[in-house]
Amino acid sequence: MFQYTVATLVLLLNASILFAQLTEFRAGDKLSASEMNKNFEYFKEKFQMRTTQVNCPNDSIQEALKEYNHIQISGECSENIFIELKGWNGPKILNSNFIYIEGTGSQRSTKILAKDTNSPTLFVNDSITVRVENITLENGNNVVEVGRNALFYGGEINIFNSDGSGINVYQGAYARVQNLNLDVTGRGLVSELSGTILIRDAVLENAFRAIYLRSNSHVRIFDLLIKNSQYPIDSEQSNTTSTNLNIESDSNIIGLRFYRSTGDFNNLNFNNAKIGMRQSNLNIFNSNITGQLNANREDLFTIGYNSSLMISDSTVRGYDSEAIVLYDNSYVLSRGTKFISDIQTLVIGPFASASLYDSEVSSTSEHAIDVSFNSGLRLNDTKIQSPSDTDITINGTSSVILSQSSSSLNEDVSISLNNNSYLSADGGVSLDSINCSSGSRVSLGSSTTIKNLDSDCTD
Repeated sequence: MFQYTVATLVLLLNASILFAQLTEFRAGDKLSASEMNKNFEYFKEKFQMRTTQVNCPNDSIQEALKEYNHIQISGECSENIFIELKGWNGPKILNSNFIYIEGTGSQRSTKILAKDTNSPTLFVNDSITVRVENITLENGNNVVEVGRNALFYGGEINIFNSDGSGINVYQGAYARVQNLNLDVTGRGLVSELSGTILIRDAVLENAFRAIYLRSNSHVRIFDLLIKNSQYPIDSEQSNTTSTNLNIESDSNIIGLRFYRSTGDFNNLNFNNAKIGMRQSNLNIFNSNITGQLNANREDLFTIGYNSSLMISDSTVRGYDSEAIVLYDNSYVLSRGTKFISDIQTLVIGPFASASLYDSEVSSTSEHAIDVSFNSGLRLNDTKIQSPSDTDITINGTSSVILSQSSSSLNEDVSISLNNNSYLSADGGVSLDSINCSSGSRVSLGSSTTIKNLDSDCTD
């Protein structure tokens, strides 16, 4: 994604000079604030920055932009700022491809408030680069709007909106924001139509949809806290990459929603969690995901319609909810993960499958795993615990394969098979009992030990 950003800059600058002077960031690189600042120092020299002071409320930022490209602001400004080369929505900005706006007050005390709340507070458009620092921006239908291949860089900024959204990026535009406090009632960060947002060291509060992604867009997250959002992430046909995302929510949360989307989450901490997936693929690592105490049996993970979840070294804790419900050609791969619930923990089917390696599945009150309706489950070195007489139920021509290289499968585990289902156990598996009915069958390896094997279980 950073390669795309550099490619965009090449269109704005002279390519040979740019690559000689700038630090190039590639996907997966660790971002450095000092290196980014060096890049901007180069911008300032490259574009021959012309500096002026705007003292609000007496002076106008928009007027200053007609001749200057480095605007130092003090006071509280009441206006809508339009910055674009072609002037389709506001005055033409012809003096520079790079605009730098900074507040001179301490701790973001300089303010820009939208005079017309039906328009953006700051509008950036049409292959221009804008940097904003040490400012509070408020109101507008979107506080910041970035469109048509524009680049927006924000540092040390507050964004407040009591009746609208925060940052909207679309049509190939790119926004990089760090040290952000965002408190809005509508949508927090919006990326649409191949837009890209990179956010780090930020807090997003009270947004109905904190992160809203549509139409081949992308958000990259580093060290973000989302608080009191009904949809912390709502993604369609887009991608989320996250490191150190913390989500604090209450019982009103609707949850994370992914439709035809992809996501990679490292160190996701999510309480009162609900996660829905349709035709989507998520990878989750080193995470702690906890459901609601009174969820009325609503699922923590609902994974369906050709979706897949790869989860490793994590804990998924459902209380009054199944930890995972999996159906309709969807798949879960778990490595080193604990799944815990006060009711059924894993519900697999119809037409779904899961593979668990070095994992743990436990229920405090019901059976741990239900596999049904042409579904499949593979357990390898996975511990199963529940207080139920039957820990795993297999129904409706489904199949389960157990394989243990150690004694991690509890010897008290009992399995029930119904309706032409199948169980294969090998590699040191030791079970308490297996019961079969309606044409179900069992295949046992030579090293498998069963205390009580139903005579109806035939191979």
